Order: sequence, then structure tokens, then C-alpha cells
Amino acid sequence: MLGYLFLLSLLAGTAHSGCPNGWIKYSGSCYYFSADPTTFPKAAGVCRTSRSSLFVLPTSNDENHFVGQNVKYSGTWIANVRPDETRQVSGGYDNYDGKVSDKYFDDYSFMYPRQWQNADCSLKKGFICEVLLPGATLALCQVIDPLLSAASTKCFRIFTESQVTYDEAVAACTTQVLGGGGKLLVVDSPDTRDAVANAMKLVVMSQTVQRTTKDFWIGLRRANRDSPFVWQDGTQQSNAVNDWWDGNQNPSGDANCAFMLPSKWTTVSANDARENTTLGLVCKGSMGSMTMSNVASIFTTLTNFFRSFF
Repeated sequence: MLGYLFLLSLLAGTAHSGCPNGWIKYSGSCYYFSADPTTFPKAAGVCRTSRSSLFVLPTSNDENHFVGQNVKYSGTWIANVRPDETRQVSGGYDNYDGKVSDKYFDDYSFMYPRQWQNADCSLKKGFICEVLLPGATLALCQVIDPLLSAASTKCFRIFTESQVTYDEAVAACTTQVLGGGGKLLVVDSPDTRDAVANAMKLVVMSQTVQRTTKDFWIGLRRANRDSPFVWQDGTQQSNAVNDWWDGNQNPSGDANCAFMLPSKWTTVSANDARENTTLGLVCKGSMGSMTMSNVASIFTTLTNFFRSFF
């Protein structure tokens, strides 16, 4: 009798929580953010096993931000574009990073860091450094350092393994890039923004780069919430180059340092992804169905356990 009372208490607790353990409740649904990267085909299987679906696409800016805040990796599978051979849009919301160049080769969608958000400067994240180099080209940057990419007249490097505070990132750029003289990335033009975005997509898809962080400090901070954001080179953040996740020019709250978070979507062909491309994944399930699934699982397990005594 005590055993069955214990079983009922567990079932009641599970139903009350709304989502299974390890899942996050948001806007009436349950979300699971895997800590283990996987291939796209296996990602879909993981979600099916838990009686949920592979996350398709956010239906709003708020949901997109929620996903970007909670993913475990800089790159995360979010949608299968085929079979209709067009990019998917959910609820009229579209956050793809560009136009479709050849829709017949867009098989899978994933999210990667590009848009900005402000955070507490003492948090630890990856970072992106730059160094000015007159006449910089990709070839010239890579002669100096094979990991450098080029944007206009600057070389930049994405540090994917380090997890440091904002001030530590500033110091690291000063000492680690090109033997000194570097600084945190200044997004001073659409060309720089797009060059860094393209490099980030390659980093996310790379099988040789360790992705131990998902957010990356950039050289943009303010003295306090009433002050404007200023780039590390002393220029104010320009409306012409704005990639705040919600389009807000003056983010709220007391967090004064800016970083790139997983936010934008892009597509990749199955041929390019290959079976060894592993990214994070997001599963989504209806709160009601996920609760009942979890209750049924616990009921079966514990019932079998108590029957073993008889």
C-alpha cells in the first residue's frame, strides 16, 4: 500500500511540473536542448524516441530568442527544408540570413551565432578578435595565421574554445592576435558583419573545430544602462550596422557588454552536411502529451518494480 501511495505521489508531481525532467517549459510547450551534438538524421530519431518532434522553426522573435539562449552549442539543427524544396517559415516569422541562392540544394536548416544581445560583463563566453591590416585579403590574413579570416581591411579570428569574461577577452585580443595589437571585433560595416557571419557558419559546420561555447563577445559595451553602446575603437554603435536580436537600439537591463548569440538561420545541402556533421538539436513537444508520456513511462516502470515483490 505504501508503495502505491509513493507511485501516486510521483505521478502527481510529474503531472504538476508540466514537462518531463530535463525539459524546459515555454509558452505551453516542452523543449529539450541536447548536450550531445549529433547528425541531422539521428537528431530526428532522438526526438521521435521521446515522443516529440525535431524542432522545426520558431514562430516569433521571442521564441527564436528563447531557443538561442538555451541551445548548448553554437550550431543547432532546427529544420528539414525538404520535401517541398523551399525554405520553411513558421507563423509568418522568417529569420534566414539571406536569400535562397539555389533552393534545390537546401536540405537542412540550422541556427548559428550572428545577432547581438547584451549580458553581464563578468559572464564567461568565447570571443572574436580583429586586427587592422591595410589591404587585408583572406590570403594575406592566412599567411600570417591559418585561422584568420578577412573582412574589408581587417583580419579576425573566432575563439571557440576559450570561455572568458569581457575584460579577459579584451586582454586576450591584445596579446594573442598577430603577436599583439588586436582588439575585440568592431562591426563597422555590413561587409564586416557578413564576413564574420560567413566565417561563423564555417566554424559551426567544421568537424575539426572544438565548439565548447555558444556565445561570443564582440567589442561593444556601455558604461551603464543610460549610456550609449560604444565600440572598442571609440565609435558609437551605428544604426547602419544593427544586429540586435530584437532590433532594439538601446537594450534594457543593466547588462553592459554585447555578444553574438545563436539566432540566425541558414541552410546546408545534405551533400555538404554529410553524415559526420554533428550539431546540437532541439526537440519540442506539447506540454500535455509530454506529461502523459512521462507519466505512462513512470507508471509502467514502477508498477513492474512493485510486482517484482509478489
